[in-house]
Amino acid sequence: MELSGVTARRTAGVQCSGEGRKFQKDDRVIIPASGFYEFTGAKSPKDKWLFTLNDAPMMGIAGIWRSIGGKEMFTMLTVEPGPDLEGFHDRQVVVLPPRDWSTWLSADAPQKDLIKPLPAGALNVKLYRRGKDEPEPELLAKASA
Repeated sequence: MELSGVTARRTAGVQCSGEGRKFQKDDRVIIPASGFYEFTGAKSPKDKWLFTLNDAPMMGIAGIWRSIGGKEMFTMLTVEPGPDLEGFHDRQVVVLPPRDWSTWLSADAPQKDLIKPLPAGALNVKLYRRGKDEPEPELLAKASA
């Protein structure tokens, strides 16, 4: 199956509380990644921050897929930012450590147990590229922690 079209879908609130729409087993995908970027600052180019898992070289981003007009499309799920991302953005992708991949795909656990931010310290952050604006001190502190 060839998937195209990347969007991010906010899942905060309703799905995280376990109410509302459920993502069926056959709708779920994992987007493999070694990390993801967030950007801060007002002027372009902005500061580029790299987020990686502390305990694994790869992560999965929880997603769903659909066939729309005969074309397969996928969406990355997002939630409110966890402690490691607070201050960088108002939401983040749903990061799945490798130990949770099969659980997400098989729907063997309530989705509210997986569609949530990771606990503090699960992600490493690094200032990948400095932009025109000086990075905020609290963000630099998270990168050096």
